[in-house]
Amino acid sequence: METVLTFFNLPTESWKVMWTHPLWLAAVLLAAWQYAWKSLREQKRFGRRLDPPTLLFLRSLTTGLGAGLLLSAVTVPVTLTLNPSDLLWVWGVLIPLACFRLRFACLAYAVGLASLASLSLNTGQNDFLAGWVELHGLKQFAAEDWLLIVGLVHLAEWVLVRLDGEKGSTPVLEQDIHRRVVGGYRMQKVWPIPLVAATSAGWLPLPVVSGFACDNLSRHPLQQKRRLSSFLLLYAVTLLILVELSEIGQGMLWAAAFFSVLGHEFLYRMNRIREKRRIPLYAADSEGIKVLAVLPDTPAEKMGIQPGETVLRVNGVKTKRLNDLETALHQSPAFCKLELFDVNGETKLAQRPLYEGDPPHLGLVEAPALHRVETQEPKTATRRWTS
Repeated sequence: METVLTFFNLPTESWKVMWTHPLWLAAVLLAAWQYAWKSLREQKRFGRRLDPPTLLFLRSLTTGLGAGLLLSAVTVPVTLTLNPSDLLWVWGVLIPLACFRLRFACLAYAVGLASLASLSLNTGQNDFLAGWVELHGLKQFAAEDWLLIVGLVHLAEWVLVRLDGEKGSTPVLEQDIHRRVVGGYRMQKVWPIPLVAATSAGWLPLPVVSGFACDNLSRHPLQQKRRLSSFLLLYAVTLLILVELSEIGQGMLWAAAFFSVLGHEFLYRMNRIREKRRIPLYAADSEGIKVLAVLPDTPAEKMGIQPGETVLRVNGVKTKRLNDLETALHQSPAFCKLELFDVNGETKLAQRPLYEGDPPHLGLVEAPALHRVETQEPKTATRRWTS
């Protein structure tokens, strides 16, 4: 650990150390765990994985690597005043947060909380620190420069979400504002980002991680990712402005540290509340079978059926529930012709011969029927604010 927490004379030396850096490996493991956990949940619920976890992991790894290389190049002209021990404080906050809720595995929370702790310790005399030598390193935490890094990382995250945000979304069941069970998708990603920063003492490897989570109950995934990425851009620009204004006075640095945490959490909460209030997209439709998900390597996938579409008729027979579809196919087991509404409300047709071994439901996962949950386990304050 002593080797990786030192400055280097050349950036190439820092990059060589990066790939064996324990904290870089921790960032990679966080991303791997996210997709492994996603696959386990899908396997348990649907009997198969909806997406190959290895491909999703490699996608996050390569895009995070690209973001790290780009950010490292952009920050070359900027000389930061970072301390090697700062990285331990950041990860010392990030790892417990990630264990508590994976969506907290983001630099915004860890740096914001570490900055607030450092600013608090530097307020007043703090004589109690005399016996706590370990906390002196936290007093020297470079809050301004780290908050600058958070802003730049979220500029990169804006691009990553815009390009790749909907990939690997997983179906979920939620309650809307009326306490009705509705279907939806959780968009969640973790990107390991390797940074090499130029400081006055040399080059410092900074393996970090950034992530986001978003519940989508009422929009097409492409619409949701564009909307979310726009808010991430606004968040990043606002944070960078606050960091720049911190040159005026300490109060703006406090504001930047608070905004790093609360602004990020506000984006998640605002979207969650708004989605629960809107008309659900993935809920039972009186016209037919609303599709929540399509299982891979099934007739439904090969016919091009998409989540959010509504199956109106199967072989000319009107369908309301998945049982109706299975009954209609049982009467004509060699061929299926579907009439559907797509997500835009336009009629489309899909047809295909059926073979022995094809699932009776064609690989469709039906959206839940709208029904109010009359009784539920009350949420504690912790469950309410961390879900």
